Amino acid sequence: MQQIYKIVVPGLWVRGDFAVVRRRLLADFPAVVDVMATTAPATVLVVHRGREESDAWLAASANAATGRRRSSRHVWHPRPRPDRMPTAA
Repeated sequence: MQQIYKIVVPGLWVRGDFAVVRRRLLADFPAVVDVMATTAPATVLVVHRGREESDAWLAASANAATGRRRSSRHVWHPRPRPDRMPTAA
């Protein structure tokens, strides 16, 4: 029988982090059938079979979300503002 468990992950940005968190939970936990985004801030729903592993799911979700933000390919490089660009003398 499938069950649904709600996880609130502090610091999770559902729009940006959800895909990474979903992939991680589905890959690491065979009992997890699906992971769904919600409209509630920092909240996902985990559809699973068998035993609930909420502490492990929360830890994996938090690690996936923070790991995504630390990744070098997601570093923000600001562009110089036109009013602060050096001028030729």
